[in-house]
Amino acid sequence: MMSMGRKGYTLLELLIAAALVAVLTMFATQTFRRTSWDIKLENAKRSADTIAVAAYRHKIAYPDDTNVSISKLIERGFLDTRNYTPDGFSLSLSGTTVTVSSGGNTVYTTVANEGFVQEGY
Repeated sequence: MMSMGRKGYTLLELLIAAALVAVLTMFATQTFRRTSWDIKLENAKRSADTIAVAAYRHKIAYPDDTNVSISKLIERGFLDTRNYTPDGFSLSLSGTTVTVSSGGNTVYTTVANEGFVQEGY
């Protein structure tokens, strides 16, 4: 608070203002990081669902081929050549089950049965 006859702010007032700005910045940064992670997770889930359905279609077309991979699905035309793995995530395929992991933790699993996707089982 300014006293009568003085121009400017005290050191304490400036420190309090700087602390408030720092706290607000911290909250805004955390919210932004969380939101961008959520967007990447949704993209990873969508990719996992696409891969699971492609793997199911491959299973129908090649019933004797049990060694399926994303590269094989691309080679045989079941998937296009785009990148299916957003930064910070990894996808693994086993049969028609696709698992999404981040930091070594499974965050989503999907499987395609009869052409339909069963999420997060």
